[in-house]
Amino acid sequence: FDLLYAMEWDEAAAFEKVVPLLHRCFSQGSVEAILEELEATGGEWASAQAAALKTRCPFALKVAFRQMQEGAAMRTFEEVMTMEHRLALRLIRRPDFTEGVRATVIDKDNKPQWSPAALAWVTDAMLDEAFAPLPAEEELTFID
Repeated sequence: FDLLYAMEWDEAAAFEKVVPLLHRCFSQGSVEAILEELEATGGEWASAQAAALKTRCPFALKVAFRQMQEGAAMRTFEEVMTMEHRLALRLIRRPDFTEGVRATVIDKDNKPQWSPAALAWVTDAMLDEAFAPLPAEEELTFID
């Protein structure tokens, strides 16, 4: 993400200037609420972040949001790596992955046609499927 775009890195402690804004905007309960807060906040930095997020894959944004929520509750390395493995296998198989590669690497038009195309069209069932256990033969195994 270009979430740190528009920061004045040449100034001392520039990051500290936006920490309260980061907390306020990104502590919301959904991706939609984060965007609403960024837009309501306005200003160069918040507007740039909202614009950057709007160009990203809606499904991937919601997966990342849920991933952070679930990951924060996990207590072991194995739990986190299992979740990461499931998501990696599932997301690379989605049409959005190849569409993102097409739009940025192959055609370089930077105009991906995401599916679903809007955050509102990403359902909880779709997210549940992305986070669900894999078939036994695909699940991550650990060596003792």
